Amino acid sequence: MSEKSIVQEARDIQLAMELINLGARLQMLESETQLSRGRLIRLYKELRGSPPPKGMLPFRQTGL
Repeated sequence: MSEKSIVQEARDIQLAMELINLGARLQMLESETQLSRGRLIRLYKELRGSPPPKGMLPFRQTGL
């Protein structure tokens, strides 16, 4: 198993921070970065002051 590059990890953290500030959910962060769920939750709490929202993503059933 190859060790993760420190540079790649820094890029992932920066991307996650930008996405969190834009309101991205944890599932989006997991799909766009290689950071662990635990690290993403800690980062989210540090930036937002609260844990990420739980449950399903909001949706609308009305047609366009």
